[in-house]
Amino acid sequence: GNPTLDECMSRVDPDDLAATKPAFMAAMKSREPSVLEFRLSPANGRGQTVRMHIETSFDGDGKPFRSFGTIQDITESRRAEEALRDSEQKFRAIFNSTEEAIFIHDAESGRVLDVNASMLRLYGFASKEDALAAEFSDSMTGEPPHTVGRARELITAATGDTPLVFEWLARKADGTHFWVEVSLRRTRI
Repeated sequence: GNPTLDECMSRVDPDDLAATKPAFMAAMKSREPSVLEFRLSPANGRGQTVRMHIETSFDGDGKPFRSFGTIQDITESRRAEEALRDSEQKFRAIFNSTEEAIFIHDAESGRVLDVNASMLRLYGFASKEDALAAEFSDSMTGEPPHTVGRARELITAATGDTPLVFEWLARKADGTHFWVEVSLRRTRI
């Protein structure tokens, strides 16, 4: 026959049970389809992570009389997400610990997509949000040959194989001009 609630819950990892049981109960009473995610207990598999879709039917009096559920194993996708998160955390740690000021620009629009902590210090931005809100031209003096047009030419000329290295007269957030050595390369991220 159909498994009882206790039989269903006995298959849930004990560490996930406190959150899963009330969510399961609510899903069985809901008029909307519900989605739960939890780990199976090691006794019922290899500790897989599963996604359960539950829909409940109601009788003429509005009482729930049947719940139908499907289970999908999402263990591998969860592991991939965790690996990606770990990789992103490592990238962030390196990105923000280097003394080199790093801008990541969109090659087409010039819009700043990301900056590291050293860039904020060097260019005098109070926050990452300020740096991302800045215009492409805000970090340039505009004095020939250090113009927006020339910067776009250099971005277009850069390739991923060898960085394009040059000196550039830059501008801080407060308007102060200063010299930098730029190492520019195009990449796909």
